[in-house]
Amino acid sequence: MRRACLFAGFNPTKWISGYVFNYLRELSNYCEIFYLCDGQLEKGELDKLKGLVKKAANISHGKYDFGSYSLLAQKIVGWEELKNYDEVVFANDSCLCVNSLSKVFSHFERKEDLDFWALLGTDDNNTKQVFNFQEYWNSSIISSTFCLGSYFLVFRKRCLTDPAVRSFFMDCNRFSDRNDVCLFCEYGLTQLLHYKGFKGDTYLPNIYRFSSTYMLESLNLIKKNFPLLKVRIFIDNIG
Repeated sequence: MRRACLFAGFNPTKWISGYVFNYLRELSNYCEIFYLCDGQLEKGELDKLKGLVKKAANISHGKYDFGSYSLLAQKIVGWEELKNYDEVVFANDSCLCVNSLSKVFSHFERKEDLDFWALLGTDDNNTKQVFNFQEYWNSSIISSTFCLGSYFLVFRKRCLTDPAVRSFFMDCNRFSDRNDVCLFCEYGLTQLLHYKGFKGDTYLPNIYRFSSTYMLESLNLIKKNFPLLKVRIFIDNIG
């Protein structure tokens, strides 16, 4: 497969963190990367990405990752250019890459009938029952708090060329409040994909409770070859 990766970066320190280079290096084995940094960078920082990314830009917009996704898809790369790829990965620098992505991409290459895929699905209201993604996605009980991890979400052509999906990414750059981004963008995108009837899957098959990637459960996910670990774990005492 030919893949593009729209990679959203945020750098309040004006320097690209070392773990981001490691993540991009791993991603570059599978994707042509288009990188956008929200925030001010020191002169010459983008030059350090040569050989890792196809194109890099620095635009301070304050609209979080979905704002970067929107700018990358519409202006920096463009929808017409994205048509040339079999898959488009949406990823950001909120994660450390701690395991190879090889098994992940190989797993989904065998699933040719999918419209999209993600690494993990979580539901804040899923406190009593363990669901498999497929049975949950195809049921009538899916809740408004079900969320596909937008830190690594992959679209194939039928999904990415859909007018409603494109309209979503054109509109999602208007939010500058973190809670609004979570509600209208992260939850909203999942609900849109479900409403449109797209066929998807997650790398880990079960729907996890709460935001497992931010909690101690994330360490157990790594044992299951989950490739990413949230940087926030080392910043906030979440539990």
